[in-house]
Amino acid sequence: MKYIHSKQGQLAYPLNTLECAKIIGKGRWMANKLIRSQNSDYQIGDEVENRKCDTRGVFAELIAQHFFWTNQIKYQSAPLLSENTQTIPDITLLDDKLAPCCNIDVKSVKKKGTHFNVNCANFRKNQLVDTYFFVQASADYDDSKCIANYYVVDANEIQKWKIEKAGTGRAYFSKSISDHLASLGIESL
Repeated sequence: MKYIHSKQGQLAYPLNTLECAKIIGKGRWMANKLIRSQNSDYQIGDEVENRKCDTRGVFAELIAQHFFWTNQIKYQSAPLLSENTQTIPDITLLDDKLAPCCNIDVKSVKKKGTHFNVNCANFRKNQLVDTYFFVQASADYDDSKCIANYYVVDANEIQKWKIEKAGTGRAYFSKSISDHLASLGIESL
C-alpha cells in the first residue's frame, strides 16, 4: 500500500465538506430507503440512524477523494448518489504502478467509534475491492479544525475479523482500533 505512505494518518479537509455530505447524504438516504425495504441486510437501525449512516458514508468518501486529489494520485470514484446499490469500488486508483492494491471501499467510523466494521452482505463488492480506507473525524472536531484520521486495511485482513450482528444484518468487526493497530506493529494516533 505504498501509494498511501502508511496504514494510518491524519488529514485536513475543506471546511464545507460536512455541509456537502449532509445534502448528498439526505439524497442517498432517500434513494436507499427502497433498497433497505427490499434487503434488511442494509438496515442499520431506524430511519434517523440510517440517515446519519448515509451522511457519514458520503462524508468519508468526500474526505477520501480529497486525500487522493491533494496527494496527486489519479483516481476514479463511484457516484456519491445512485438509485441502485453500488457494486463497484468507491475509489479505483488509475496508476498501473499501484496495482494490485487499487480498488478501495471507503468506510466511515463514528467520531467516538472504537472498532472498524464492514457489512458482510457488502464485503468486497463482488471481489473487486482489495483495500478498505476507514475515515474517522477527530474527536475534537469543530468547524475551525477539520481533521480526520484514516486507516488502511487489506481486505484479506478483514476476513479474519469476528462476525457479529449489526442492525438487522451481520458485519465483520475488528478488535478495538488501538488493538488492531498494535497487532500490526503500529502505534495508534
